[in-house]
This record gives sequence, structure tokens and C-alpha cells, in this order.
Amino acid sequence: MKIFRYILVPLCLTLMSSHAYSQSLTAYDLNTPGYLGNTNFGGNVGMAFDVNAVNVTVTSLGIFDSGGDGFHHVMTTYLYDRDTHALITSQNFSGTTVATAGTLVGNQRFIDLAAPVILGPGHYVVSAYAS
Repeated sequence: MKIFRYILVPLCLTLMSSHAYSQSLTAYDLNTPGYLGNTNFGGNVGMAFDVNAVNVTVTSLGIFDSGGDGFHHVMTTYLYDRDTHALITSQNFSGTTVATAGTLVGNQRFIDLAAPVILGPGHYVVSAYAS
């Protein structure tokens, strides 16, 4: 569990139900201002989640930015279907500009997907890899 404090992979989600109700939220949000990670872990880190009865629309992917100063390596966030192991979407984060590193929100940086992804009920994993 310790590693999840250093590399966190948030998703910006919009929940849509059949009643036209929507709410935007960040999954796996680590909101600890000033928190600095201290690991050089270079592997793949992820968290599993399930979508139950309501479809979830993923509009952006994000990643934890220790210190809020951008990235020295290319960091990639992946969204997979846990049952089929199929890659659904991914996003690269690098450098320090909004265009390449994403918009800083708290301790996370987000980049909008080219097109939203709708996740139906099922089993998923969001993960990050530092190359």
C-alpha cells in the first residue's frame, strides 16, 4: 500500500444514470498539499475498481505529481478491462507544460481524453508506468 502514496492514478469521472443525473468526481484522489513522494520505483502501479449498475464516463486521466513541478520521465496512465485484459485508453504525461504534463489540480495532473470513454458495469484497473 505504501507505493500508492507515491504514484497515484486518479480518474476524472462523470457518472450518468438513466435519470439524466450527472456528477463529476475524481476517483482515488490524494489531496495532501505539499506532499512529496520519495521513491524511484520504475514499475507498474495500479488500482482495481468495479463499475456496478450505472455507466461511468471517463473524460480525463491523471497521475500524482509529487511537488507539483512536472515530470522528469515519461509517465503513462493506462485504463484496462480486468476481465479481458484489453487496453481501453492511455495517456502520457511528461515535462512541465500544461500541454504535456497536464493541468495541476491539487497533487494530481489531468489531461482530457480525445474522446470520452464509457465504462459499463464490469471490472477495471487504472495503472501508471514510469519509463
